[in-house]
Amino acid sequence: MRVAVWSTGRSRCSLGPASFSPESPWRPRISHSSRLIRATRCPPEARSRTRWTSSQGTCLPPAATITCNLGSMAEFGEATVQIGVTAPSVTGQITNTASVSASESDPNPSDNTASEDTTVVAPGADLSIYKTADPDPAPTSSQLTYTLSISNLGPDDATGVVATDTLPPEVTFVSASTGCSHSSGVVTCALGGVARDDTTQKTITVATPSTPGMVSNTATVAGNQTDPDTTNNESTIETLVRDPADLGVTVTDSPDPITTGSTLTYTTVVTNAGPGNAPLVSMTQTLHRRTTFVSATPGTCSEDSGTVTCDLGTINSGNSVTITITVTKSSPGVISSTAAVTGDVGDANPANDSETEFTNKPTALDLANAITQTPGIVAGASFVAQPPEGLPHDVQTTSLGGFPTDASTYAILTSGDATLADTPNSSGSSGANDGGPNVRGNTDYDVTILKVDLNVPLGPNCLSIDFRFLSDEYPEFVHTSFNDAFIAELDTSDWTTSGSEITAPHNFAFDPAHNEISINAAGAASMSAGEAAGTTYDGATPLLSASTPITSGAHSLYLSIFDQGDQIYDSAIFLDKVRLGTAAGGTCQTGATVLSASKTADSPMTQAGGQNGYTITISNPSQQPATLTTISDELPTGFTYVPGSSSGATTADPSIVGQSLSWGPGPFVVPPASGSPGTLTLHFNVTVSGTPGTYLNNAGA
Repeated sequence: MRVAVWSTGRSRCSLGPASFSPESPWRPRISHSSRLIRATRCPPEARSRTRWTSSQGTCLPPAATITCNLGSMAEFGEATVQIGVTAPSVTGQITNTASVSASESDPNPSDNTASEDTTVVAPGADLSIYKTADPDPAPTSSQLTYTLSISNLGPDDATGVVATDTLPPEVTFVSASTGCSHSSGVVTCALGGVARDDTTQKTITVATPSTPGMVSNTATVAGNQTDPDTTNNESTIETLVRDPADLGVTVTDSPDPITTGSTLTYTTVVTNAGPGNAPLVSMTQTLHRRTTFVSATPGTCSEDSGTVTCDLGTINSGNSVTITITVTKSSPGVISSTAAVTGDVGDANPANDSETEFTNKPTALDLANAITQTPGIVAGASFVAQPPEGLPHDVQTTSLGGFPTDASTYAILTSGDATLADTPNSSGSSGANDGGPNVRGNTDYDVTILKVDLNVPLGPNCLSIDFRFLSDEYPEFVHTSFNDAFIAELDTSDWTTSGSEITAPHNFAFDPAHNEISINAAGAASMSAGEAAGTTYDGATPLLSASTPITSGAHSLYLSIFDQGDQIYDSAIFLDKVRLGTAAGGTCQTGATVLSASKTADSPMTQAGGQNGYTITISNPSQQPATLTTISDELPTGFTYVPGSSSGATTADPSIVGQSLSWGPGPFVVPPASGSPGTLTLHFNVTVSGTPGTYLNNAGA
């Protein structure tokens, strides 16, 4: 038979050496592998309020010696006895001894007794204080904030805690946290109780001196309890105060505009307007994803994942450093690059610490020309409103979401970053806050309103535009107050927002149920995830075409996109094919029609210089018939229309301008859906190019 006996201290006790506070619980634990335990002897200093438990058998009432009769135990069995006592009221070392015995003879009695020494310490709370300064270094004649962090490392809770900070004579008191008071250069913070393992903070703000130098500040902390470690009750911090330096950065680009595949050079200049020198200056410049990094000088510059970092060292007052960064424009559209400068010094003018340079950023007139199909009708264009930051609009040629619909260029207007429209969808909402305030109500943000001035000649009486609305608000925020929307108006722009409501009396881009095209719109013009395929957005409407009656003369078209309720998750509108047409009386109806156009060739391969046929199919998934004023097609270069070959929707030849074919005026009526979308077809023949190759042909209505 083997018998093992040991005892341990619990609560505020530890093994070798063990210690706990007076009047605190102390619980030796005794485990045995024997058939009988006789007793454990408690130290006389710790017999008050003795408690015990045993995993088997019984223990007699407490006395100087506690006896537990455990009964029989199997070979290699074990029993546990726990004895809880209250620590004595005096400090010092106490010893607890336990022994075990059984009826059988024990071949190894040497391990039948065990003792444990425990040190009793006075109650206490180990308070500590740690101080930081911000900024550090600090500029002269500015403000400096000290942060005091006071912690209680235990073992007991602390009461009556007070932090005291004697301010250096060089600074002037400005303010301090609640609970702190200032008198004659001394700040006193009465913290009251601080629980064990808790930390609390107080801040003190001071004015720095007008002359440079080192400022030293010391703070202390104390409480009512005995502190077992006073070495951490004081914290000193030294702060360098020096003349501020006005760092600034400017960025220029060349050439602008630039074609895809060409080299673009950024010239970034970092200056120090003083009055002090600026050590440890660093410039970072973020490159746009539509560019590819080539090189950067000076040699202290490096590039990683589209960010160029240049360590410039010390720039003395009045000096500057020029950085040259070369990139290749890798895809069409607008690009931007933002540079920012920092230094190990207080900056007297942080407003000029960063700058963004745009390349190929389209003007309002660029956008108007990109979306207008009827030649010569644009008289001018301007932004009634646009966000103050970011890249909320773009002119694109890359096919995306069924655009362009006229085989040329199209425009993207967003409440965020238009250059991200063609990035892969992340199945999660994302956005860019462009800093746009309310424009037309109390819940519209990041508003873009494009005004296109039109000169309408005699004859046309119907204005149409193709568009698709997309959003990252879908589907999480459908039927909520976050109701981003697109509004199209002729001559009068007076839409407003209030809460989740939109009022737009002159909007002509509404769905068949007369809803604005928005997150909350339902029916045939509602959004779906499938329609957003290939874009960064989570939901999109199908291709829509909005029309409104128009007269000859001067008119203004207003196209608006905005976030509603927040500036976080963004929405966009793809726009193309603003066109004039002539419709029979009353057939040009205000509103948006859900249409899609597809095109097939009679033969996928044709001999160079031979003929081929095309069929344009217009589909209408709505429950109402759709009336078109024109059907158009943009032929590839080298292709020509065969006169007299049109059939289906019309047998008339189209009007031809360059490679653009336009059949009209209608009306061309696309029947409503009946189980499947209603369709209208137009067939015609062309003479193909004499140059072998693969050609793309787009059509629309």
